[in-house]
Amino acid sequence: MDTPKEKNAQNAGATVLLVEDSLYTRDILHIALKQNGYRVIEAEDGAIAEKILTDTAQSGTIDCVILDRLMPNLNGYELLTRIKQNPSIREIPVIILSDIESDEDVEKSKQLGAAAYLVKVRNIPYGVVEKVNQLVAESRTDWSTRDNQSPAPALEK
Repeated sequence: MDTPKEKNAQNAGATVLLVEDSLYTRDILHIALKQNGYRVIEAEDGAIAEKILTDTAQSGTIDCVILDRLMPNLNGYELLTRIKQNPSIREIPVIILSDIESDEDVEKSKQLGAAAYLVKVRNIPYGVVEKVNQLVAESRTDWSTRDNQSPAPALEK
């Protein structure tokens, strides 16, 4: 098991876009992610997040997106759809966060291309940080060395 210092070194330079309309939830996740070595960019709604993603698309600075499912202006599903339709950013792993635990929502998230669906009450902050650690590590892996026959990771609930 990695020590916090080793984990921070592994995550150094990785940037997470945290899209959440609740200031309380944003603050908790921001602190936990920062303590784990991540640079955190915050957006309070999907429209702001879309602008950030569009502005940073060419530089590839976003390593993972944490996306609240229910938000004003542009909800999580709408933004996820736009992310996956944009060739410049579609490979960024997206975690859907929700207060709602529903098999239908998990399935919809999977169909739209989310890497994970996490229920807030069971996963904030530690489960979210753990999932970000996993997704960032996977995205940093040299895919050319992976066995092409390996199945894609299952969407987690």
